[in-house]
Amino acid sequence: MIITPLNDQACLGPITDVVRGLVAERDPELTALANELGTPMATIQWMRSLPQRDDTGEPGDGPRVDACSPPQRLRIPAPDPNCVERGSLYCVLAEFQDPNASRRLATIETPVGRHTLPVENNRPVVLDPRVPRNCAQSGVDTLAATPAPADLAGATAWVCRVAAEPAHKLPGGPRRIRNAQAALVAMTKGKPVEPNLADDVATVLALASREAPQWGPVGVAVVDRVAQAVLDLERAVGRCAGPENAHRAAPAHRNAVELRLGRYRVRPAIPKALGAALRALGVVGMETGTAVARAKLATLGVTPGLLGILESELNKDGMTLGALTKPAPPSHSIAALTKDALVARHLERAGAA
Repeated sequence: MIITPLNDQACLGPITDVVRGLVAERDPELTALANELGTPMATIQWMRSLPQRDDTGEPGDGPRVDACSPPQRLRIPAPDPNCVERGSLYCVLAEFQDPNASRRLATIETPVGRHTLPVENNRPVVLDPRVPRNCAQSGVDTLAATPAPADLAGATAWVCRVAAEPAHKLPGGPRRIRNAQAALVAMTKGKPVEPNLADDVATVLALASREAPQWGPVGVAVVDRVAQAVLDLERAVGRCAGPENAHRAAPAHRNAVELRLGRYRVRPAIPKALGAALRALGVVGMETGTAVARAKLATLGVTPGLLGILESELNKDGMTLGALTKPAPPSHSIAALTKDALVARHLERAGAA
């Protein structure tokens, strides 16, 4: 069922009327295309493969919907659709394939400008491969005033869902998501994170922390809540010291959000609760080799580019990060056969070192 647009009624309302008309008329060309594709999922995959041609407002490039400002090109179907044409065509085809779902158009704000997309059962349908899913979801959630998860179980599910998109770009990312999700679900039932899953949980929390600002303070608060819950449980079972039991604390360098590099310490600027959780999981504040140090710094948001800036600032005070700023040795060299170098090269391929 095609319903009223989520926003931008002046423009998307007339476009929705056109879409509804094509569905009611059972346009033969569109009906045949819908039958050929078969399902909404197959339609999404096909539409993501189509080339994009933006609407530049050139005379004669139409037809156009004059109610939009500026007038919007609307060709259905189109071999090279823009976002409005993609969304409109999807609504028609998917309506033929599955009329039980609720569909509507919406226009969201993205880092590269306004973007129109279909919303199906309150979830965005991403038809343009250039638009990140989290960007689309946060835009729709903002327009629909979708409330944040009210319980810890819902918050952990949200964190894993938000971290999934960037995690899938990393080697082993899907596995890390699965491991972290299992560990966090167990955490909501009172079971501390297993040591062998600590890195996966920390990675998911870090990725979710980077993505959460797209949802504003509400999204950041969800990640902080989960991170704080992990820390509270670790303290409850005595695996992480707090102010009240500092006399039984681990060595001092584990109780500060920092990374020790020789005799120097790096204190990344990260959310308070996330820093607490990473500290509890033993991910920061440890003596490491250069490759592992790169991984930990990358998890905390210190990218290779920032390493250079950090090194420059330290040099002003007569300090240096030393080997940490050096790239991994060439793959054909003897030095590359060391365990540290192998880890570093793997991280560089993953874009983390």
